[in-house]
Amino acid sequence: MHTPNATKPWTRVALAVAVAALALWSAAASALSKTEVFDKCAPATLLIVLSTPQGAEVGSGVLVDPKGLVITNYHVVADAPRARLFAAFLFDPKERIVEEDLRDYLKSHESKALQPKIVRVDPENDLALLQLPERKGGYPAVAWGDSDAVKIGQDVIAIGNPQGLAWTLTSGSISAIRKNALQTETAINPGNSGGPLLDMEGRLIGINTYIRRHAQSLAFARPVNLVRGFVEQKGDLGHTLAGVQPSGKAESPVPLPSGAHMSVLVKRLFADIEKRFPGEAGKRVLCALFSAMTYGGRTVVSGVGDVAWLNDSLAAALDSLPKAERAKAAQYVEQNLPLLAISSAGRLWLRSGTKYFDVGPAVAMDVDDQSGQIYATDQEGNVVAYDRKSGGWQQTGIGGARDIEASEGVLYVLDKGGIVHAVTGSKKAPLSQRPVQGSLLATRGMLYVLDHREGALFRYRAGKWDKEGEPIAKGVREVRAHGATWYGLDRNGGVYSGSLGNYIDREGDLVGIWLIGEDLLGLDREGILHHWHNHAQKWHALTP
Repeated sequence: MHTPNATKPWTRVALAVAVAALALWSAAASALSKTEVFDKCAPATLLIVLSTPQGAEVGSGVLVDPKGLVITNYHVVADAPRARLFAAFLFDPKERIVEEDLRDYLKSHESKALQPKIVRVDPENDLALLQLPERKGGYPAVAWGDSDAVKIGQDVIAIGNPQGLAWTLTSGSISAIRKNALQTETAINPGNSGGPLLDMEGRLIGINTYIRRHAQSLAFARPVNLVRGFVEQKGDLGHTLAGVQPSGKAESPVPLPSGAHMSVLVKRLFADIEKRFPGEAGKRVLCALFSAMTYGGRTVVSGVGDVAWLNDSLAAALDSLPKAERAKAAQYVEQNLPLLAISSAGRLWLRSGTKYFDVGPAVAMDVDDQSGQIYATDQEGNVVAYDRKSGGWQQTGIGGARDIEASEGVLYVLDKGGIVHAVTGSKKAPLSQRPVQGSLLATRGMLYVLDHREGALFRYRAGKWDKEGEPIAKGVREVRAHGATWYGLDRNGGVYSGSLGNYIDREGDLVGIWLIGEDLLGLDREGILHHWHNHAQKWHALTP
């Protein structure tokens, strides 16, 4: 393969989250003044800056773990793959006065810029988990609160960077408690997004997310229990196996998402895979499902049989849990399992809560990674969009589609003539006059086009084709990508890393690859699974 330079790999982390507080103190006994809350929590509040071709973008973030885990909004970091600058800055309590002009601040603090890495995202709830570089002594972090205990009328504080005015404190009270949102009359402006909403004990109760335009005192925050579920929702292939913390030294079997109270559910699910899909087929299904469960940017899985078995397995697993844990388990399912599944018979299944429903035949399908809009094609190539309110499919007027992908508000269509189109709103425009016989993959605003005739891989981003329309790689049989990070399985069974610019496996014995974040699962001809650790740049064999 041949490829241009690519971006550096991000640092992978193993998540460790503290258990809930064991004792409650009265508000009167432990309430702090606004000054005390600011002094306590501002050092854990970040200024996040992106410099893109469209200009500077400013947001906020909050440290929730001394190891450098940061929560922010997805929309704050959505443009990070295309940004010339993606940096985070910590508040320095010694600086009593902070520059009013953001450009002056960035210039004077250039040497203090931290380079965050995106661990995973949840576009539907507008959340993103970041990792800061390792730091001796760790980072300051806020304590988890409990959004279920929040009451209308209680005082709250927000810290963030509205309009680029770094580390601004605003205060108010909880106005209402909505589904998946805390409504507050605390002053929130663009730049506050991703910052903490705090109670008067300095505990995190929400992530400031959005405001109602053309309205006053209508701001909304994602409740911390939803946020904490996002942080705790899963590990990775080097992380927790059925709730048991690994030593980091020994090879682990095919692991399961983290959380001790989830072990029964995931064990039952994966046991059913082995029972229903023996041998290599079972490993392919396991890889596809595990990839979808651990890759926040993709919510589609295929090749899982008739899909109905998932309903039986999930129902049995949930019923087997203690009653006190079922609600958490159901929430875990909703946050982790793929939204869409396509059966071997070409039927599309949509998950609502903890159950999948057959919503009709489909040849191709995808979910926009920003808006969550679901698209599918029927046997005739007509593209339909799912209406969540009515629970039905709406015709888009687009026909003759052979493949579709969606990302960041753009629907990409490969028509039956081999021409790739971009559809934005009601506008449809061809991206090239060169016909291809292949497939599409859209991720984080980037489009990968694989022409199966020669294995030529093309990439379209920021309004133009890489390498002036020439392939970025040749001889590709299968491609997996997450933003600018991509892997190609060549026709000889070797794996090439677009990020590293070289082969990571030249043995030529892999028959399939699946993405997990920016890591990779590979299945060889002997039915053995291998895990590529992108950060460590090493392969590890996984014993099923």
